[in-house]
Amino acid sequence: MRNFGVNPAIRNMQNNTANYEVTQPATYAGVTWKTGVFALITIASALVCRILFLQFLAQYLMYLVMGMVVCAIAQIFMGISISRNPDRAKTLGIVYCVLEGLTLGILVTIADLYAQGLALAAFLATCGVFVFALLLFRRFSARSYSSVTKFVFISLSSLVAVQLVLFLGLLITGNMNLYMTYFWIQLGISAIMVVYATIVLLMDLKAIDAMVTNGVDKRYEWQASFALITTLIWLYIEILDILLRLVIIFGNRN
Repeated sequence: MRNFGVNPAIRNMQNNTANYEVTQPATYAGVTWKTGVFALITIASALVCRILFLQFLAQYLMYLVMGMVVCAIAQIFMGISISRNPDRAKTLGIVYCVLEGLTLGILVTIADLYAQGLALAAFLATCGVFVFALLLFRRFSARSYSSVTKFVFISLSSLVAVQLVLFLGLLITGNMNLYMTYFWIQLGISAIMVVYATIVLLMDLKAIDAMVTNGVDKRYEWQASFALITTLIWLYIEILDILLRLVIIFGNRN
């Protein structure tokens, strides 16, 4: 279970690197700028979608939801394809980031309509977690990450099971006390997901460090960058989710 919790693209990269001859070794600089390219494409796509959503598309909410579902399905297949073949990472990764940006644009616009500045706060928090992870990842072994991840995964599974029971009880009885308990359980799940995503980020950084240290071929840089940006996007969504829930709780109290 050494790779437990690692981004699938990273895990497959670790399993397949021995199949390719090294012509030019991967570098930290190469992974960094490629991750930057994916990040800029995602942000630009999100900003364009946000502008269009506010000005023209708000009246077509149903079509937007359908579009998000289609994008999500397409992204799943693209992610699987990229994880299996590093040569597809550059082209499909760019398309993936464009689609992910469109989805994020809708999510952050809705979040900001509910609480102005929430999306920016989540972005800054994600940057903070990323910097923290960069400072931390060399201090612990991959085994220690895996052990913590297993504990977090078990805790998350338990909370999801409790949430399901409470949801069924809410549907059957209509008891609003159950609803408040259900809401707090959801908040706990969101918090654990942030921790889980952070651990996955740490393991991704550890794997990328090992890739560069061991002289893996440069062709894997795009695949490693794709894995890193997808983990960061996931972390951002989880942080945005927990901030929105906190705003709902304390907003209702005020």
